[in-house]
Order: sequence, then structure tokens, then C-alpha cells
Amino acid sequence: MLEKFLVPGSVIHGMKALTSTVRGEALHEVHIGVQDVAVEVDYTVTTTTRQSIWHGLRHKTIENKTEHKATWYFRLLPYVQGSINYTEMQGRDVLSGWFSGCIMAKYYNEGTCRVCHVSTGAPNDCKDAWNVIKSGQGMHNVSEFRPFDKNDPVILANLTLGLITGNGIFYTIWVNRAPNDPDLAIIVAVMKRETGYGMDH
Repeated sequence: MLEKFLVPGSVIHGMKALTSTVRGEALHEVHIGVQDVAVEVDYTVTTTTRQSIWHGLRHKTIENKTEHKATWYFRLLPYVQGSINYTEMQGRDVLSGWFSGCIMAKYYNEGTCRVCHVSTGAPNDCKDAWNVIKSGQGMHNVSEFRPFDKNDPVILANLTLGLITGNGIFYTIWVNRAPNDPDLAIIVAVMKRETGYGMDH
């Protein structure tokens, strides 16, 4: 179902909740602003049919577009400056943003599956703190990636989201905010990512 509306042109509602003005405890794991969200996604399905004309001697292709709405249930994980914000996954898709070089990771801590958004860059870069945490006792099966990376292809989009699905698939979603409604994001491009993408620098 998810793949049906993770396509260019789909509109995701509920994006205002990603804007967090809270700062966490610097260089530590925190749990701030996490929300379970059910949002409507508008998407288009295009089908083509082949029609015979001139007694079957010629054919033409007819393109049909139908508009749909779907409800997407996911857990929203905001960026928290200078901290490692996490949520327990509990089998849900976890959507986080916005990304400009931060790390998104899925891992197990004392048997609990979690997803986190690791703040990187000034003023409080959490990469070293994250390295300490993920090598600690009780941590295992750590999978991480950078939804936004300097080696990405040029995408004409304003903002970048990261998604880790309930079955462990990683995505980058490039979006533009709707010009008249900051609660809406319009998908520009989607790319499935391999574990470890962007982590070599």
C-alpha cells in the first residue's frame, strides 16, 4: 500500500508537526515531540489502455488518471537540535525530518526496537555521542543512513524527509511545502536507500 502513494505528486498532510522549537539535552538521547499520526495522502493512479481504430489496423493508447485518498498511519519523529531524538518503533513506519546531513537509524536497545534522528553539525554535533551510545551494552542490530547526502543527485525540492518502514526499508523522500499551506508537503522524488548510505564520510 505504501508504495502506491510514495510517488511524485502525492500530497502528505500533517507536516507542521515536524517543526520543533524544542532543544533537547545536548549530546544525549532524548524522547521529544513524538506523535502517532494518521494523515490523508492524495495520490494519482495512471492506467493505460490500447484501443483499436480503423477496423483494427491502427491502435491508440489512452491514458486514464484517477485521484485517490489513502490514510497513512505512521510515527512522526521530529528533529531536535543538539540531541539524539528517538522513538520506540512498535511495528510502525517512522517518518522524520527535516534532514540536511543528520543520521537516521534503526536499532535495538535492551530488546526494544527504536528509531532515532541524530543531530549533526554545529553547535552540538552528536556523531561522537551516537558512536558511544551505539557501541554500548544492550545495543545491537544498528542500521543507519543519511537521508540527505552531498553526493545525492540534484533534486529540485526544498526539504528532505527520512522514512524507515515497519518492515525495515529505508527511504529518502524529497518534498516541497505547499505554497499556501505549510501543513502540506508535495512529494517530488522518492529513493529507496541501502543500509549505511552516506555513512562513509
